[in-house]
Parts: sequence; C-alpha cells; structure tokens
Amino acid sequence: MCLQKELQEYVLTRLVRWKVALIWAVLVVTTHLPACLQASFWTTASLRDAAYVSVMLMVLIVALRIWDDLADRDYDAKHHAQRVLPHSRFTGVYVAVVVFLLCAALTMMYSRAEQVWILCILIGGLILVYGSGYFIKLPRQLRAQCVLLKYPLLLLLFSEAPFSSMSLILAVMVYGLASADELISSFKSNDIESETL
Repeated sequence: MCLQKELQEYVLTRLVRWKVALIWAVLVVTTHLPACLQASFWTTASLRDAAYVSVMLMVLIVALRIWDDLADRDYDAKHHAQRVLPHSRFTGVYVAVVVFLLCAALTMMYSRAEQVWILCILIGGLILVYGSGYFIKLPRQLRAQCVLLKYPLLLLLFSEAPFSSMSLILAVMVYGLASADELISSFKSNDIESETL
C-alpha cells in the first residue's frame, strides 16, 4: 500500500472516530466551563482564545492517539490485525507526524507559558510509560490507566485556573469517565487487553 492510501486509511479508521470526537468535546467543555460561568468569558477575545484552545486540544489528542498506536504496534499485530499501523512500512512518517504535532503544540503554547510545564510532565510521563522497561512489565490494563492520565492533564494544561477546586474536580471526572470507558470496553470484549481511548 502506498503512503497516501495508508495515511487515508489510518485517519479514517483510527482518528475519525466517535470516541476521539467525544473526548475532544468533553475536554473543550470541561476546559472552558469554569471560565464560561463568568461574564468576562463572553467577550470576542475570550471566545477567540477558546477556539484557539479547542484547536490545540485536537492537535494534542491526534498526536497522543498516533503515539499510543505506535506504542501498541506489537500488541495490535496480534489482537487487531486489521489495523494499519502494525503492518506499516512507513512508521517513521508516523513518528515524524507525532514529533511535528507536539512541537507545534509547544510553539502554540506561547500565550500559556506558565502552563507549558504541565505539557512537559505529560510528554515525560508518556515517554516513561511507553519506553520504560518497568512499565512494559506492568499488566496492560494498569498501563492503560496510566496512559489515560493524559486527558485530565490536557484539561489542566488549558484551564484558566488549573489548580482551582473546580478544575481539579473536572479533571478527576474526565479521568473517571475515560477509565470507566476503558474498563467497560475491556469487559465487553471479554479482553482485559482492550485498547485505550
């Protein structure tokens, strides 16, 4: 399969999915919920910032989704043979896309420089989970729960007040929803080795 067709198939089967859209929508709403309860949120500048944050969230969700699929290639080759990435000859292209998207996100974060450290913790944590021999030895479901921490971290990354009680409660709720979905999916398929969001 040529690179263009493979990328099209990957996008259609792994990125254009209702779960990806749902997690993006949940993160957009929960990220802006504390601010939109204030009258100052409804100005043109604040709405423009909210749209900008929504785009950055999608960029990061896509980058993290591809990264997750790259990390799961061996497992997916055995348990999800129909997926594109486990059999790809172009994995370097996917790695380059992830690096490009993460660099783009870091560059786009110039207006939130005080919160870039949260993104660095997220990326560092994922490097540990995906690359550390210690984490690889953990049961897959436990690793999946660690990886799902990316969603509350994304919420905190873009929240106006990341450590306010409301933002922290929303972050816990987002993690709870993602975690519950992962567990339900794994039990429904009778496969404790289920895919992560």
